[in-house]
Amino acid sequence: MPSEFRQILFSNKELIDALYEYDRAAQTKLLQGDILSCTPVQEGKVAVRLQLTDMVSGEAKVASLTSEMVAAVLLRYCIKHGIPIPRIADKSIQVHDDLISLDVRIKGRAMQTAPMAAATVDPAPPGRKRDT
Repeated sequence: MPSEFRQILFSNKELIDALYEYDRAAQTKLLQGDILSCTPVQEGKVAVRLQLTDMVSGEAKVASLTSEMVAAVLLRYCIKHGIPIPRIADKSIQVHDDLISLDVRIKGRAMQTAPMAAATVDPAPPGRKRDT
């Protein structure tokens, strides 16, 4: 069975939309203010650095989201927007310049083949004799 690899790329705006959608649906709020800036970074693991306006004081503050949290946000966004993500797939996230991607991999089963005996192939179609 062949393997499959898909890369779903999210712009900065789509990432911010995904964060707000996730936060509206979450019981525990992820965001503690309005997003001023959102920067995906890859320093070993992927993270997202947010600059937020504090809801109470109005001051700017910085927050960071782990790769696991970002992956959950992107998966929820895909599900909500009808982007198919197979349950059995391995999923990971990567940073590409100013984009972030959700990578989806389905590994094919290794085909085990027995050694084949040498066969003679007759180029004539079935039912037709070959000219000799």
